[in-house]
Amino acid sequence: MWLILALVTAVFWAVGNVLLKKGMAVLPNSLIYLGNAGFFLVLWLIYLLINGGWQSNPTAWVIAILPPLGFVYALTALKKNNAGLVSAVGSIHPAVTAILAVSFLGEKLTLGQWGLIITAVLGIVIMSWSGKAKIGSWIWWGLILGIWGGVNSFVSKFAIGQTNATTYSLMFGVWQMIFSFGFLTIKKQWGNIKLLMDAKGRIGLIGTGIYNVGSVTFFLALGAGQASLVMPVVNLSTPLILFLAWW
Repeated sequence: MWLILALVTAVFWAVGNVLLKKGMAVLPNSLIYLGNAGFFLVLWLIYLLINGGWQSNPTAWVIAILPPLGFVYALTALKKNNAGLVSAVGSIHPAVTAILAVSFLGEKLTLGQWGLIITAVLGIVIMSWSGKAKIGSWIWWGLILGIWGGVNSFVSKFAIGQTNATTYSLMFGVWQMIFSFGFLTIKKQWGNIKLLMDAKGRIGLIGTGIYNVGSVTFFLALGAGQASLVMPVVNLSTPLILFLAWW
């Protein structure tokens, strides 16, 4: 089941990212973050109403702060640098997750599975890499993105183990909404909400919705399978983004 959910995540994240990129041309990061937070929280509230399963846990509440901060960093990294190069270097995050999950969560991987993870990561990096690219600050943005992404997936798996995918995702969603309101207030961009009604703004909003359907299936996959195996499959979204951008 986790494999199907992870593959669905990769597809929805790829389509959502391509549309989000179009929206980023007219929408500030604060509005993209607000849309992301809103869709994510609403989708999980609907899931909770249908399936139930709330289990509050103080440790999970604290851990749930990290992924929203990571999303803010990702938006900043992609906007300030070449998105393809940053994403290529950031693709190391499944390997980071696998190392942490095996070391601290007791997950077991065969030699063949390690080989597949490493091959998948290297393949994505090679596909994304521009041979003409010069070493610059983007490599540090990408490395931090990859390490942060790997750590986020690891701690998310741990937190889900303390509660469940539904509870942790809702906690994550609440923190995202709090951060998004703070983001808009600090940037003094509440008046820019009208940009969501522009043609490109609507495309970005649709992209956010599609992306967050993938986020729902991601946390379900993370709850159902090993983090060390889920992440390499989910990372197939990177070559899919490249294919969709080319197509």
